[in-house]
Amino acid sequence: MTDRPFPELIYWASNSMPHHILDRAEAVGAGGYAAMSCMVGDLAAWEDSGRPIAELRRELDARDVRVTTIDPYLAWYPGFDPEHPTGVAAKHREHLVMTEEKLFRWADALGATYVSTLGTFDGPAVSFDETVEALGGFAERAAAHGIKPHLEQIPTTKVHDLDDALAFVQAVDRPNLGLLLDTYNLGRAGVAPEALEAVPLELVFQLQLADGAGIEDGVDYFADAFSRRALPGHGSFPDVEMIAVLARKGPLPPSGPEVLYPELHALAPREAGVLAASATRQFLGDVYRLVEAGA
Repeated sequence: MTDRPFPELIYWASNSMPHHILDRAEAVGAGGYAAMSCMVGDLAAWEDSGRPIAELRRELDARDVRVTTIDPYLAWYPGFDPEHPTGVAAKHREHLVMTEEKLFRWADALGATYVSTLGTFDGPAVSFDETVEALGGFAERAAAHGIKPHLEQIPTTKVHDLDDALAFVQAVDRPNLGLLLDTYNLGRAGVAPEALEAVPLELVFQLQLADGAGIEDGVDYFADAFSRRALPGHGSFPDVEMIAVLARKGPLPPSGPEVLYPELHALAPREAGVLAASATRQFLGDVYRLVEAGA
């Protein structure tokens, strides 16, 4: 057993992606989470139904559920046109496309603090300086709304490398800009646990916890990431060791499972929330035991 307190637990929307956002909210209380994230598609569908986001906020407040994160946002990246997306963004438009105006309006209405900030999947890469300028400008505008963007490394995006993501954030050097680390993405990119020694804990705003198999199986990253994730600690990635590196530096930031997994999606959100919470607490217990063992 360990006496270390667990971090604030977040129910990432992807765990119950096929379910309506209000049904998904049932997972929060059932699993003992502090808050949940929501997807771009949740908010677009809500507004498309003719209802304002303020009404969604009232429905969530009535359930005592907070949405702290909107996920994801790509339109900060130079050259990305949310009105005319191409490639992966066009194929998965409902999940990936949002304008800055909508992002700020939705975040204001929900009282959301974080936005998962991704590089684009297609198009030419731009220079380091251009990326830093665009990311810094977005972070500055986001600060006026009380928003803390966290940049996420994903192997098939223009921010595919952990070192690059860290370099971008450090070059921007704004207090409201940090990193979102996903153990599935880190594992899929082959990031070794010791690489996280270079990441200052104060720059890690949130953690997404998931495991995976060692061999990519899907026809593209989306196919693989949407079908072969596993609950944290239930795959072959060194996710316990990764998070232990961070836990040695101090208390972990808000953390939670993000498992796009058919079997989890098939469950009612309440059941999925309980199952994922149990696995996450076991995982964090394993992390703390590893830290306390000095390994």
